[in-house]
Amino acid sequence: MDTKKTVFLSVSKIPPALVALAKEMGISFHACQLPKDSEHDILPPETEPDIVLTDISSISKIKQQITRWTKHQKPVLVFGTGSSKQQGQTLPQFKTRNGMIFCQTLSGMLNLAKAFCSPFQVQDPGVTILTNSGSLGVLGSDLCEQEGLYQTIPDSSMLQQLQTLLSRHVPLYNPIQFGPQTSWDTLQKILSSMLEDKRTANLLLLLTPAGNAWEQLTKNPRPLLGLIQDSQIPVHLCFLSSAEDKQTQKFFLQAGVPCHESPECAVQSIRVLFDFSTQNSKNKGGTK
Repeated sequence: MDTKKTVFLSVSKIPPALVALAKEMGISFHACQLPKDSEHDILPPETEPDIVLTDISSISKIKQQITRWTKHQKPVLVFGTGSSKQQGQTLPQFKTRNGMIFCQTLSGMLNLAKAFCSPFQVQDPGVTILTNSGSLGVLGSDLCEQEGLYQTIPDSSMLQQLQTLLSRHVPLYNPIQFGPQTSWDTLQKILSSMLEDKRTANLLLLLTPAGNAWEQLTKNPRPLLGLIQDSQIPVHLCFLSSAEDKQTQKFFLQAGVPCHESPECAVQSIRVLFDFSTQNSKNKGGTK
């Protein structure tokens, strides 16, 4: 997050919960409380942002600035969707409207801001899912279909490698599942191959706290971080871990890696990031 300037603008006092959560997630931002009657330029030139965070009650005060920021293809993330939940209805984590991205939760907004700071943006709607849970993999697949994302299919050489490394009794097509006996060394080989495969556009690692690989990952997460940092494709993590396992999640967040609280949030983030990148490409094409 340090390479891009992020600001949080609000007509109210900056919520302490936001400050605490941002610190826990390794996100720093310049906080600015808006005056009641905001005029044209509310920020000094030295704080001109790369990423804008605000809340739904404040956007009416900064309409002109939002228009300028979105025109210059800067992400404007808004906490609050303005939608009320009906009985039996699940609200989307994110909603794009008028160039702004409305976020249902603070953690979702901050994770999305972290993803926007990545040097490798989502430019393809293809997703490769790697998981240690069959039910989690199915859920991830369903969510990708709902969001209009496609799942990349391993080619013959990748399938042959997976057959060598993994049990014959686990799914080798996308989503790719590894069993509880899979070691971290084996998982590392699979991840390295996937991250080097040109078919992999976005990698989503969905993990539950079970098995050898998870145990080794919680003891030493640095090898996975190294793979992610050396990769040239977007990598999203989702750990459905217990409270005592949150340190692993915190480690990746502090290192600048998006680590989502749910599969829904992870998949919808990829969709939002792809839509943002696609829209920016169209805007650039239209200005030539």
